[in-house]
Amino acid sequence: MKKLFSLFLLAVIALCAFTANASEHTAGDAQALADGIVAYNVQSSGCASAEKWVRHSLTETLSPASEWYIMALGQYGTSFDREAYADRLVTFLQENTIVGDTTKLKYALALVSCGRADAAYVTDTANSSIGAQGLMSYIYGLHLLTLGVSSDSFTPTDIVDVILSQQKKDGGWAVMGDRYDTDVTAMTVQALAPYYYSYENVRTCVDRALELLSRVQLDNGGFKGFGGIESLESTAQVVIALCALGTDPETRPDFVKNGASCVDAMLMYRLADGSFCHVQDSPSNLTATVQAFEAFVSLWRTRSHLGPFYVFDGHAAEVRKASGVSEADAVSVRKGMDYKTVSTLALILLALPACALMCLKKKHRFKNCLFVVLVASALACVIWFTDIRSTEAYYSQEAERTGEEAGTVTLTIRCDTVLGLSDAEYIPADGVILPVTEFAILRGDTVYDVLTQAARTYRIQLDSKSGALGGYGLKYIAGINHLYEYDFGELSGWVYHVNGISASVGCGDYVLRDGDEIAWLYTRDLGEDVKDR
Repeated sequence: MKKLFSLFLLAVIALCAFTANASEHTAGDAQALADGIVAYNVQSSGCASAEKWVRHSLTETLSPASEWYIMALGQYGTSFDREAYADRLVTFLQENTIVGDTTKLKYALALVSCGRADAAYVTDTANSSIGAQGLMSYIYGLHLLTLGVSSDSFTPTDIVDVILSQQKKDGGWAVMGDRYDTDVTAMTVQALAPYYYSYENVRTCVDRALELLSRVQLDNGGFKGFGGIESLESTAQVVIALCALGTDPETRPDFVKNGASCVDAMLMYRLADGSFCHVQDSPSNLTATVQAFEAFVSLWRTRSHLGPFYVFDGHAAEVRKASGVSEADAVSVRKGMDYKTVSTLALILLALPACALMCLKKKHRFKNCLFVVLVASALACVIWFTDIRSTEAYYSQEAERTGEEAGTVTLTIRCDTVLGLSDAEYIPADGVILPVTEFAILRGDTVYDVLTQAARTYRIQLDSKSGALGGYGLKYIAGINHLYEYDFGELSGWVYHVNGISASVGCGDYVLRDGDEIAWLYTRDLGEDVKDR
């Protein structure tokens, strides 16, 4: 009997180790792969840093695929200056004639991702290009309208109806012909994903498409695209589609073949320098690499409990309005089994055989079975009532907050006073760690609340400390974005202004009002050098 209990407890210990590491491990893998692609681009472009790659290759020269990288970097929670890219793209569009309505819609999406939804180009494109070039122009058009862009010719539901009407008999979609195309089918699912939970006809059609994709998935986890060629891009688009529905491709059983998932298949195309090739045993490919980046960003967002790739951060309200999903239902996302569900099922599978073995050995005394049940129940409670999150999830996931809404405020974080004094990578070239950004507040929210919300949302390193009494109001900020007090002298550190005025209370005591403008500023002279900022 003691041996039986020992085996049961050893299994439980192993299960607990899995539970503690499951979420962090998978989220970290997705981030590492995405970071590898950024590092490859930095090195191959000859730039000294990722920021310079964005500023030079993606912005100044508008290198091929720059619009996709800009959209993906925005969804990856990076703090790169995308305003400069948006300005450069607007100029480029004014000076050049863009051929192809789908291409025009792609550029419009890039502008929306940079906060330029009100740009004239976006409005004109939504009015003239949706549906003008077949299915793909409907797909990109639906992305735009889902994000809140208006069109004189279509509503989101109009486009949804058109797309559903073009589904092939086999359950997929294609630009031409009567058979499905993997890439087009997956991209269609990505566009329809925000409507999956609010429209039964969308759910029916998408489920048919998923059944088809699962059926044609290869034994190695990958997919064949146009012309029957097995490629990275086809597999990446399926990963993005599954993530758009809130499911993890590596834990969804119908998309794992012989133990290989879509993600495993993607890794077959990864080269030693971190880039990706189009087909196996071929050189690095620009399109394959950027689509792999989009897929890994999508995977990271799913594992960090963030939104789909094409639901740009800051557009959640527009998406709910377009898709008909209520605020309460917005959090009900279809997911693969997470670590809590898997761990609970494993506990049941461990406890039942343990009780069965006791019966077979005629040692099924009530107290023995009760012991096993109690241990399993206690561990289940620990699993379900403990929130295990990776560092990435903590800094990226907006905390669930309840209370009375009190309006919005803006926040910016700057360190202009140290420009030219250090070549540290964490000091932005323009001194702007976070540009002026709007945040919703609840009644009673403080300056400290908004700063921590910004740190979580935009993955900004934050080191806050308590005063001698440990009180919440006595919080003070020691470091932001790895820039600390005393780094530039005994009088250096972080101060904050509200509406241009230095406050006389701690950041945890300053209760905000609608319309307040917060600025966190790095000073080298106890605030004297930032009085007018």
